[in-house]
Amino acid sequence: GGLEPVDGVIITDFDRAAPRGVGNVKVAGNYAADMLPNMRSKEQGFPIGLYLDAATQTCVEEFSTSNFVGIDSVNKKYVTPKSSSVLPSITNKSLMTIAEDEGFTVEARDIPIEEMDTFDEVLAFGTAVVFFPV
Repeated sequence: GGLEPVDGVIITDFDRAAPRGVGNVKVAGNYAADMLPNMRSKEQGFPIGLYLDAATQTCVEEFSTSNFVGIDSVNKKYVTPKSSSVLPSITNKSLMTIAEDEGFTVEARDIPIEEMDTFDEVLAFGTAVVFFPV
């Protein structure tokens, strides 16, 4: 066995967190912004939604309730968004350490949406979610 990938959708008609907002802290209000888009995504058959940055809608930020990582296995890269609107994650920090230990280059940076096609795998993960392929 193994984890089966799920289909995700890019949410373009809502923002998860505002620039200079409180997306980088764990407060209940941060989850409220995702309630309606999450419900709509699930109605369309997508169990998870991906948010882009609110300012330009051009860079990956994070999934509905999970962090984002893109894996480029050919070039051995672990790529995760660096954004002041994303909650710092001990799970992500731990996975970055493991990736480095396994010889991957870890990059925390802006990820243009066009770069999604270059990843061999995309993962969603968090403390409560563990992780799963998207």
